[in-house]
Amino acid sequence: MNTPGLILRLASHRQVTPAAFIHKHIQVISQLSSKYEKDDAKEKWLKEQGDGGSVSYARNGSNNDLGLVTFHHKQKLNAFTGAMMHDFSVAVREAVKDEKTRCVVVRGENGNFCSGGELNFVERIASEEGSFVMNTVMMTALKKLANSEKVSIAVLEGSTMGGASEIASACDIRVAHRKSKVGFVQGKMGVCPGWGGGRYLLKTLGTARAMEYLATAALVRAEELYKIGYVTHLFDSEAELTEYLKRFSRLESKNAFVAAKRMVANYSGKTRNPKEKEEEERRIFMSVWGHADHKKSIQAIRDNLTRAKKEKKDKK
Repeated sequence: MNTPGLILRLASHRQVTPAAFIHKHIQVISQLSSKYEKDDAKEKWLKEQGDGGSVSYARNGSNNDLGLVTFHHKQKLNAFTGAMMHDFSVAVREAVKDEKTRCVVVRGENGNFCSGGELNFVERIASEEGSFVMNTVMMTALKKLANSEKVSIAVLEGSTMGGASEIASACDIRVAHRKSKVGFVQGKMGVCPGWGGGRYLLKTLGTARAMEYLATAALVRAEELYKIGYVTHLFDSEAELTEYLKRFSRLESKNAFVAAKRMVANYSGKTRNPKEKEEEERRIFMSVWGHADHKKSIQAIRDNLTRAKKEKKDKK
């Protein structure tokens, strides 16, 4: 990423010098870091935003050796709210600490992974404070998931949109229903990856493909993602998925299982997440979240929803 060039363009758009732009965001981040010094303070703030939905953790699998993190918000296609971000952070901590499991499976209820951020919640936290808290909590959770000794598997069904593509990319393995789609659509909202998943998109897709998908806000079919290796397995039914997941219970030695994850993580660089890159990713995200383009996109979605409801009502 050409970060100096991006900062120059963003600074110009906001009619400030690049130096002033960087200085302002460093100051804001410093102030918010002091205000939310403890992780639980940030999680508490998100939980207070409410908007329904939840995320659960439980053991699953034939030998009860799979940890299952599930998104519950089916009326909104499992769109994430503040309460769900709080729950997700807690669920990931539970999952990576559970000594009786070797894998963490991440999926959504009712045949849908996650449609990104819930609109009311996104609109309410469209501010520097909101972007800082959300980015920090989600970034920390995804880092714990990615760096865990457990193998993480994202089960992609229905729609996987925006920030949900970052959750999927942070997992070690992605399996998908043949008819599902993944939308790297943050650009349509006038923002960039903000759940801490920018680095994982780069690692899983490669520089050129990540740039192409993000720059075009691509909505990509699972079969295409399977061809390029982003998705490693396609399934057509729950029975097929269950059979696939059984593979991860066949290796008797848990130590060998953990060693395999450590070796792959070491050579892929997943264990190396420089703090500077985190801070840079956070600065860039905070510069676009809550900006005029972001709020304009939210309003456009609301207008489309209102129009669709009216058209549906008129047809009756």
